[in-house]
Amino acid sequence: MTRDENKTFIMPLIIQAAEDKSWRVRLCLSKNFTEIATNFGKEVTDMSLIQTYSNLLKDTEVDVKIEAVKSLSGFVKTVSPERISYLLPQVTALGKDPLSIVRANVGGILKNMLHSVHKDQAYQNVQPLIKELMKDDSQEVRKGGIEAAVKFIEVLGAENVTSLFPGLKACSEDGKWRVRLELMRNILELAVKAQVKMFLFRIMTSGQNL
Repeated sequence: MTRDENKTFIMPLIIQAAEDKSWRVRLCLSKNFTEIATNFGKEVTDMSLIQTYSNLLKDTEVDVKIEAVKSLSGFVKTVSPERISYLLPQVTALGKDPLSIVRANVGGILKNMLHSVHKDQAYQNVQPLIKELMKDDSQEVRKGGIEAAVKFIEVLGAENVTSLFPGLKACSEDGKWRVRLELMRNILELAVKAQVKMFLFRIMTSGQNL
């Protein structure tokens, strides 16, 4: 179908499915929303689909919300950089969600958003959220925080090592070996990409259990 045909015939079905009384219908939509947005293109996604997706992220049915959050890291790639800021407040709220499975996905979402987030927003909203993720009680959330922290340094510059270093150092001494492994993987990748050799040295020499 052409883009115009999709707007005329498929868009009403998507809106109807997002508001369907059956949570299983909304669940199916959440699972496939990124693929749908990709086929519609950025223009339609920016104008219409982003609002529909935003509602799914706040769905009262937990399973629908979880699937929407899982798909969000892919969905943000279909949104134009100018519209990413629209989703940022919701992502910030998801980072404080009572469900650890929701919080665990936030790091990956931030990783894919950072290239499009305005620098001021990154420092005011994203950086504090990353610090909180790295201190979370859940090891999966901490792993996501590490991923986002290293991406933050890669995108916004090595000067951000200092502000994020305490959280990364704590992760290097984490009691869970999977958290320490996640840190190792990410800082090695950063050292290769951004040539942040001093950062790599400081983390590796500070973590007794790494």
